[in-house]
Amino acid sequence: MVQIEVARTVSDQLASALRDQIVDGRIAPGQRLLQEEIAREFNVSITPVREAFVRLAALGLLSADARRGAQVVSPSWEDITECYAIRAALEPLAIEWAIPHMSDRDLEELRRLIERMQLTKEPQAYVELNQAFHAGLYARSQSERLCGLIEVVRSQASVYLLMLARSAGSNLQEVERHANEDHQLILDACRARDIDGAKAALCAHLDEGLEQIRRALHF
Repeated sequence: MVQIEVARTVSDQLASALRDQIVDGRIAPGQRLLQEEIAREFNVSITPVREAFVRLAALGLLSADARRGAQVVSPSWEDITECYAIRAALEPLAIEWAIPHMSDRDLEELRRLIERMQLTKEPQAYVELNQAFHAGLYARSQSERLCGLIEVVRSQASVYLLMLARSAGSNLQEVERHANEDHQLILDACRARDIDGAKAALCAHLDEGLEQIRRALHF
């Protein structure tokens, strides 16, 4: 039986726990989740399970069934391209707003995240570090609303990235190497306070990521 902490609301904790299981592949795309089973697994009542399903549906990770349960979304190519189109609209704006407020400490933290991505051998750890890097890029945008919107679409994209990691097989290191080169280009532009260069490098990075997903998943 899985136990969860009592710091946040039960539904928040549950949504976070289920999101982690979806993102790291323990709950697979297309898998059906039943409220009663999840309630037993986490030792909670049905109400927080229902609320957690609503939260995950809002993130685009679940297709909710109002009566009994939900199904983990199995993305189509249209879903993936839509997600990346939204990212390409929001993330360059965030980096534009963030660069003037980035400190040397911020830039050093981003450099360390790239270094850790270069060293890790675990796909899940790489995806989490990648998430942290992008979140760090946008944190100084001084817009919680924009960062919140980006977090929603990036939560969906993290599922696609893990699908890519699982499908890339022996090519995974090459995929990650290219991504880290992109990350370095973005960081270099941020350090130079080159807003246009950072936005261009970011858009190229998103385009390449989408193409890698297309090839790996045979769309």
